[in-house]
Amino acid sequence: MPDNQAFSFYDVWIVETNAAYRKVPYTVVTDWIQQGRLLPNDKLRPSGVKEWSRLSDLSSFTAFLPRAERHRAEDAAEAMEPVEVEIAWKRRPEDEDDDVDMIPLIDVSLVLLVFFIMTTAAIGGVVSTIRTPPAEHKLLAIDKNMLWVGIDRDGEGQLVYYLGQGEQKEAKNFRDTRQLLQEVDDMLRGQRQVDVRIKANLHLPYEVVRDMTSDLEQFKPDRVKSILAEVSEKLP
Repeated sequence: MPDNQAFSFYDVWIVETNAAYRKVPYTVVTDWIQQGRLLPNDKLRPSGVKEWSRLSDLSSFTAFLPRAERHRAEDAAEAMEPVEVEIAWKRRPEDEDDDVDMIPLIDVSLVLLVFFIMTTAAIGGVVSTIRTPPAEHKLLAIDKNMLWVGIDRDGEGQLVYYLGQGEQKEAKNFRDTRQLLQEVDDMLRGQRQVDVRIKANLHLPYEVVRDMTSDLEQFKPDRVKSILAEVSEKLP
């Protein structure tokens, strides 16, 4: 193939991938050579010519092939110099700082605070006969608008629900929670931010109080401000 001049376009054959490109500009071919995309064993031919030639045989492109640098005396000297290696030693667990993560402790403290607030409210009336879990102190002030719900068992072991307001002595009793909640809805009509106390017999399962609290949540936050559980004073 004539090699004494640079043609405008070349066909390129990359031998390793067996990929061929037609009519590649001369400047693009030289860029590919300098970028290492073309190797000396790859083949070129001017567009329109049938015969292929190795890239290393074309003087028009050999100047663009990368050449290995000659070894210098300084390179040998640098190779003989000692190498400093930095080793990052892993710290042992006992070497770690003794700082205590206070966030879990704060979370537990807040949970306990809310629990004690919920278990220090008092209600009066007919449900005062229900035996509730004891505590050191309880709140004695009773809001006249406060609603209280008592939960106990009758002689046959069936659940009985009581509903009253403020310090009234009489309370309505229900066997069905749906009737109780309907009565609560009627009593809360037109009121806002009312506290509701739950007083359950200490022998009742926790799930009974939990379910009642969940049922009363439907009135929050518009009409019910808080739902708290009551405890009795601890005996000396």
